[in-house]
Amino acid sequence: MVNETDVRAELRTRVEQRFYGHLPDAKEGEREVKVKALYLVVAGFGCLGCEQAEEEYKKEIESGDVKVVSVEEKDEKALDIVMALGLYGLPALVAEDEEGGYLVMDGGA
Repeated sequence: MVNETDVRAELRTRVEQRFYGHLPDAKEGEREVKVKALYLVVAGFGCLGCEQAEEEYKKEIESGDVKVVSVEEKDEKALDIVMALGLYGLPALVAEDEEGGYLVMDGGA
């Protein structure tokens, strides 16, 4: 059984080390991922979960390691990510690889 604390600890390690393993690709199987950027996609004003996520990743946001993009503010990057991944649950921490693909790291269910 997967422990939520262990999952969050692993995620934090990945954020800090900027290593994300493999991204599944239907055509090629799994491939190595080299992360170009990390985004915290939020719904916008009044989203309690989004506010909590921004607090959780405050250190990474302040350091510039994670960029916050908002759907409510019609941020083009946020809309691109939501459409590409078919996200229906926010907030979501998303990695963008150097080839322009996206991988949900946390949330987005």
